[in-house]
Amino acid sequence: MGDNLQAMKIPEGRTMISMAISDHVLILLDDHTMICFGKEDKGVCATGTGDGSPRYTAIENAGRMVLPSNEQPVQIASGQSVTLMLMRSGKLAAVGNNLQGSVGTGATGIYGISASTVGNNIPYVNLGNNMFIKSISAQLSGGDAQCAVLSTNQLKCWGAGVYGQLGLSDTNPRGKTSNTMGSYLPVVNIGSIPLPTCAGAGQPP
Repeated sequence: MGDNLQAMKIPEGRTMISMAISDHVLILLDDHTMICFGKEDKGVCATGTGDGSPRYTAIENAGRMVLPSNEQPVQIASGQSVTLMLMRSGKLAAVGNNLQGSVGTGATGIYGISASTVGNNIPYVNLGNNMFIKSISAQLSGGDAQCAVLSTNQLKCWGAGVYGQLGLSDTNPRGKTSNTMGSYLPVVNIGSIPLPTCAGAGQPP
């Protein structure tokens, strides 16, 4: 530790804006690109390659994640089997394993290991028509659960609910079938508690 602890080597000439840490580590750079390293499992690094099996990548070998060409990530979150990217447009992109609904596509599958699920084909989480998102959070350990604060100052959560962590008074998962997302996904009742926001996101383009 101290002076003996080495600093991370991010791409030369770039500045780190933010970081999200789980089994895989996400770094958002100042050119609005992202790198991902650590345990690359079930598409969480959005490389568009691999078979979904775990592989381990050191930071010096981390390539750029394959993101939509017309979007800029402004906030990131990493969960046990999911990567969330809140775009400047207020849309929420996600990759990873949707076995428990963590990616929120409404269908089980792995997203991020094929060209059809990265870049301009990356899936977006459906939280309802004309819903823009202000901030996001991913559960770092245990069952995968994700939450987003909407532009309406409401909270929606999806993914695994085995411990009641979705705040919906049951233990059912949300996000692995189409009838659990969009307008079907209930708002979490938090009373009058103020919710956080992310600067630069949550507004229509």
